[in-house]
Amino acid sequence: MRPTSASPALSSTWSAATTRAWCSWRFARAAPAASNPPPASTGASCDTSCAAPGPGWRDTTAARTGASWWWLWAWTARAAPWPPRSSRIRLPTCRSITVATHETSQRVLNKAGHNARPHTDALRRRRAGERAHEPERLHTRLRAGLPALLLACLITLSACGLPTRVAAGDLKWDHQAQVVGPLPSAPRGDPVAECDQRRAALAQRLPGPGVIFLRGAEAVEQRFYQQDDVWYLSNLAVADIALAIVIDEHGQRSDELLWLPPYSARWEIWNGSRPAPGAEAERATGFARTAPLPSGEDGNTWGAALSALGGGTLYLLDPDAAPTTSGLHVDDSGALRAALSASRLVKSSYEIDCLTNAIDITVAALHQAYSVAREGMWEYQAQAAIDGTYLRLGSERPGFPSICGTGPSTTALHYQANRRRSRPGELLLMDVGAEYRGYCADVTRTIPLSGRFSPRQREIYELVLEAQRAAEAIAVPGVTMSELHQAAADVFTEAGLRQHFKHSVGHWIGLDVHDVSDLSAHGSIQVPIVENTLFTIEPGLYLADEELGVRIEDDYLMTSAGIVKLSAGIPSDPDAIEALMAALR
Repeated sequence: MRPTSASPALSSTWSAATTRAWCSWRFARAAPAASNPPPASTGASCDTSCAAPGPGWRDTTAARTGASWWWLWAWTARAAPWPPRSSRIRLPTCRSITVATHETSQRVLNKAGHNARPHTDALRRRRAGERAHEPERLHTRLRAGLPALLLACLITLSACGLPTRVAAGDLKWDHQAQVVGPLPSAPRGDPVAECDQRRAALAQRLPGPGVIFLRGAEAVEQRFYQQDDVWYLSNLAVADIALAIVIDEHGQRSDELLWLPPYSARWEIWNGSRPAPGAEAERATGFARTAPLPSGEDGNTWGAALSALGGGTLYLLDPDAAPTTSGLHVDDSGALRAALSASRLVKSSYEIDCLTNAIDITVAALHQAYSVAREGMWEYQAQAAIDGTYLRLGSERPGFPSICGTGPSTTALHYQANRRRSRPGELLLMDVGAEYRGYCADVTRTIPLSGRFSPRQREIYELVLEAQRAAEAIAVPGVTMSELHQAAADVFTEAGLRQHFKHSVGHWIGLDVHDVSDLSAHGSIQVPIVENTLFTIEPGLYLADEELGVRIEDDYLMTSAGIVKLSAGIPSDPDAIEALMAALR
């Protein structure tokens, strides 16, 4: 503890010691680091070798720490000098100190012309008196030195901390070119008008009279993302909202209401602005009416709010969570889920543009991953190249956790750890997809880390590519996912590897990466693929005993003339992959 004002000498010692220790800390912090500036970007170079680093952080830290301790010891000693040699504490376990003190005393007595032996008793009495004062002197010294010792600890921690470890002179930089464009173009159409049309169309899919009621996602500490169906109908990323669409007896939308959290100045200080109930929110969202969320007090409940909208059927996604209402009976047939899935299946021009942007960003991210792919790389380095490109090109986030597996990890269908270090001769499987305005891409590529496929890898790869092309060949309007799956499976059956094809050949894409999968009692695999739907074709073979997995996945738009491969920007032909990797290295 710091000495009190009752000890002027110790206060002076404290001031001098702390001041000089602080100066020592500033001296160490100001010591110039070795210069190692980031290299100028060449723009065209794809060389991944690192520039020569400056001195290691451990050397820098040791120098700064040593300087800090040396200056602290020297200046603290000046501020609070040690006691005379005769009064120093003798450690019983350190014989040399006792001997040195005895010899010093003997020399002093001899110099004064005395024989040491006749004065043995006096010398012993003197030493006994000194020992009686030693506890007091020790206490004084510790009180004076403890603050300086604490400062020394802080200085050491500061010198060993993060600011020193990430100093500019210690960083390693490479010359890797980064994909920075093109940025996505704005989708066609107005999302507010788009959502208004969706709400009207949804009302027409359900018999009236009745009320459709959906609640949005609740607030979380992490970044907020809206529940997909509420986003589809509102385009509003605000927590804790709810919406209702009133259906009249003719099956038309007659009214609608959006519940919003009330205005809170405190909430906006921490989180930024959000729409509050009122005319401004109605203009911004396109809803006919807005209202504050029910408080739950004095009859102001969800049941009362919904009952006030009219009678008939109450359509919910989760009938078990229905509020108690009067004049409304809950539908438990799943009609609302089926109607929403059917609405979301066929995409508008706005949605097609959003998905095209998400796919283009994903293709660019895979190019970035190709450029950093090397034998011995960590799987997370491929993920970093991919996810970083998403953000640079305007994606909000990955549509799902990026899968970047090497070697045995390629045989795990939904592997997500991405923590393994690759070995020479292995493949890298990347199943990834960016999200743009809520819409998710899904593209998979399998590449050789060495830059060239081995004969066995090429054999399996070409078989998977053949299966994908077989499914593409029959993809016309009206075909089902089941028929595409069978076309791919026949290729594997003929090769004797059908047992290594462990999943469906494809799925819908949209607001979910596996979108609207509950379209029929048998699942979406039996639903015809019609115009303006988007889906994947992704055959794969997984040979666990060989630690060899290959999957090829692309995204397609069905048109009246057939399919359009939207992810063709990243090649899947093995020769084209090898050529691209050679060009990017």
